[in-house]
Amino acid sequence: MATDVDNTDDLWKFCLIGFVAGKFPGYAPLSQYIAKHWKYHAQCTMHDSGWLIFAFPIETTMLEVLSGGPYYVFGRPLILQVMLDFFYSKPLDLTKMPT
Repeated sequence: MATDVDNTDDLWKFCLIGFVAGKFPGYAPLSQYIAKHWKYHAQCTMHDSGWLIFAFPIETTMLEVLSGGPYYVFGRPLILQVMLDFFYSKPLDLTKMPT
């Protein structure tokens, strides 16, 4: 039986999460940077907590982008990592050292 609802897990299957250290440059400049410096298209979403989520259609493109760094957006590091199955989205306080 066909349904109108797609499997949303597929959308989030191959994702990198990240953030730009320091002041966020904005969504449009970040999108332009990605289009210019990454060979592959990624769907970029900003979570309410400030995390950036980059969704890729296949795992190999995600891993190629991850290994192609380091990346700097207007001189600020773009920190990336593979998104785990359980993503805890609490915002980071980058002004304090971990204890």
